Amino acid sequence: MGKVTTVHTVLQGALDELADKPAPPYHGGVDAKPKLGVLGHAGVALMLADAVAKHVAKADRERFERWSTTARHVYDHHLRGDVTVVKGDTWTRRSLEAKAKAALQKELNQGKWGASYLPEQPLVRGLSTPLHVGFVAALLAFDLEVGHAGGGPDSTFALRASAGLAARLVGAPLVPALDAAMLREELRNMLAERSDPHASDVTACLWRAAKDRKVTHVLGRLASSELLLTFKQGARWRVFAGPRDEVLATVPDAQFEAAIEAALR
Repeated sequence: MGKVTTVHTVLQGALDELADKPAPPYHGGVDAKPKLGVLGHAGVALMLADAVAKHVAKADRERFERWSTTARHVYDHHLRGDVTVVKGDTWTRRSLEAKAKAALQKELNQGKWGASYLPEQPLVRGLSTPLHVGFVAALLAFDLEVGHAGGGPDSTFALRASAGLAARLVGAPLVPALDAAMLREELRNMLAERSDPHASDVTACLWRAAKDRKVTHVLGRLASSELLLTFKQGARWRVFAGPRDEVLATVPDAQFEAAIEAALR
């Protein structure tokens, strides 16, 4: 395991708010930033909303729960691929009815082309800290719903801000939880991009390896407690899922010891 010098900007957003920062390693001790994509951005934003939920004031609770519930609906449906495909429309993969999508768009003060995060706009400036985190969860779910290219400047900036706000409320324990969520969402996104049915079953990333700051192997745990390994072989990504020993037997020799250690840990 080499020295990790690369920290994802979202995790850095949380670290910047803490005087007593949890020590590295981050990102599984691998010098490669997690690639979240539009799905992963929405998933991490939801995790942050869950982390601050107990801090929501009574007066804000209804709006926070409405935003987080809608965000959860959109995220879960897109993760499972349970969406309606509309041909010949710019909005081609939807989980919300048209009326619900339009209402969310209006409430978040968004155009139809994806998330626009302007922290100085009156709607955002007037939000309490936990409600702001809930707003970002809804915003990035809207980004996912309209099929925007996730990871762009607005969505990344919004998620970084949300991580910083959540860190102020939760403190240092947020950092390992956020890091773990980012790695889980990276794996889910990798699988969902290839329409792999295991995407929605991933509960955690156990181990990852990288070369030249690019991830080459990822080992995850499924809801069934079985394991899943994905790695690139030539031009193709391979996926193996099943009992622990069977999956670990597919790990290439060069990474076998590190993968075994992570799986047992």
